[in-house]
Amino acid sequence: MIKPSFNLINASAGSGKTYSLVFNYIKELLLNSNDDHFRSLLALTFTNKAVNEMKSRIVETLSEFVKKEDHEMRNKISKEINLDQKEIRNKSERILKNILFNYAGFDVLTLDSFTHRIIRSFTLELKLPKSFEVVIEQAEILSEVIDILIDQVGIDKEITKSLVDYTRYKVDNNDKQSIKDIFLEASKIILNENDRSFLKKIRSSSSEEFQKTRIELNKIRLRESKKAVEFAKSAINKLSSNGLDESIFSNGMVIKHFKSIIKNQFEGIYSNKLEKNLLEGKRVVKKTSNPDHLIHLAETLIPEIYKYFINAKKCILKCMLIDELNKQWIPISFISMIADTLSSY
Repeated sequence: MIKPSFNLINASAGSGKTYSLVFNYIKELLLNSNDDHFRSLLALTFTNKAVNEMKSRIVETLSEFVKKEDHEMRNKISKEINLDQKEIRNKSERILKNILFNYAGFDVLTLDSFTHRIIRSFTLELKLPKSFEVVIEQAEILSEVIDILIDQVGIDKEITKSLVDYTRYKVDNNDKQSIKDIFLEASKIILNENDRSFLKKIRSSSSEEFQKTRIELNKIRLRESKKAVEFAKSAINKLSSNGLDESIFSNGMVIKHFKSIIKNQFEGIYSNKLEKNLLEGKRVVKKTSNPDHLIHLAETLIPEIYKYFINAKKCILKCMLIDELNKQWIPISFISMIADTLSSY
């Protein structure tokens, strides 16, 4: 059986892919009798960042093989290729010296660079100018792909319903950012190597699953907003039953806060210091122009009002989180379609 002339390592970001690449690359160097064998090897990866990291790791690891008394990777390679530690250290030193003196022959490349190199070698056959340049405008390509999908409105029922629903959501929430700009921002993960595991999860979910999850989340939001309103009403009832209104509180903030919740006006209600003041029991009650007995009563009720405040806040924060998810829900659900369209573009 013929041994393959290449070694393919396929793994998600953060799963030890660089270690595997470095291990296999150095093992191949040490197995060969030629100390310049690196000039015959080619390692390919996706990004320039990965190229630089891999080159650095190879050089650093060879240097560690030479200098360190004990090295986990060196021990592992020694067992696999049946080469003693001293011989590995000596050979690593020779290989390292050759790489540093002939760094241009140390080929760790991106797939794009490798393809470009091949094309440049056949410019005559491909009828290309010798000085051709490759320019990739990622945003422009994504923009054209998104245009293709948007053009399916009125033709594809699924796309039409999703975009119509999303447009209604944007109108209801006074969101003025264009749908295309939102889709462009969300779809950038398609081109990011570090987001591939996330992209894989998105693509494994159907549009029906996205829609079902979104409906469930909105049910949760409705339930939590109702709970927040109930806490707010209880707080106001507690105060009014004790004869307390806006005038007893500094700037009327306590009553105004709970009234905003009852009206489902959640935006910006936590941008002040009311929570801190309630917790500390300071700067909450207005002590000028109010009778002493009302001031005392209001101060006594602060701990109870604080509990209503916190309970309502927990519900509202869940609502806000779901609102943020809703902003990106349709764009994220479209990522799979965008990726598929891009693949056939």
